[in-house]
Amino acid sequence: MNKITLLIIFFCLLNCSGQDKKDINSKTMTTESFDIIKFDKDRSTVFEGEIITSNSVTDTIKEGVRTRTIYDEGYLEYIEINNSFFGIYKEYYKNGNIKKLWTKDLVEYVKGYAPWGKEYQYDISGKLSKEINYESLYQNVKVNPEILFVILNDENIFEKNNPAKYRLSIWFHDEKVKSEEKIWNRLKYNDGDNPFWEIVRDYRQHDEEPVIEKVFKIDAKSGEIQEVKGR
Repeated sequence: MNKITLLIIFFCLLNCSGQDKKDINSKTMTTESFDIIKFDKDRSTVFEGEIITSNSVTDTIKEGVRTRTIYDEGYLEYIEINNSFFGIYKEYYKNGNIKKLWTKDLVEYVKGYAPWGKEYQYDISGKLSKEINYESLYQNVKVNPEILFVILNDENIFEKNNPAKYRLSIWFHDEKVKSEEKIWNRLKYNDGDNPFWEIVRDYRQHDEEPVIEKVFKIDAKSGEIQEVKGR
């Protein structure tokens, strides 16, 4: 009886071990690839009897608006999610295998630095080589990127339903990302400061128009809003 029991336990452990390996492999390997044949078909059109080939294609899919582009090192795909300020960004190798996946990338019409979601990087065989969890940046703050846009909408700083009304750039400032600050940032992080968001709202519709800006500083811990003199 004891031998039978031991055999049952042995096979159960073997099965669990195999399942664990499957789970690990599913996280570290991917078979996702870029459909090169369909892309080449979609980007080619016939005009006045001639075939015209574009470098990019934009179309509507279930999740939102998708843009696929060819470039020197491979392919890019960006999906602008419906009713969201964050989309899905993907890079592919020339053979179509996925190179990078960013689950929440800031939409193109909002500029700045607001890393969010997770980024996965793969080698050419599809093996996961690096994983970055950007959400860890905001573990100790109240205002993460999602909440930030709620505040901007509630305070009439940036209207969710009318994003084209003016230009917007946002920037997260913190001791961990101080190295990301640029010369054009209106605000700078100083030692001892609370993490904060720099918001620049530009009322220009065209580059040649005079600069008309408002700058806001939002404390990422308290949510307190301060309007800073623009330029």
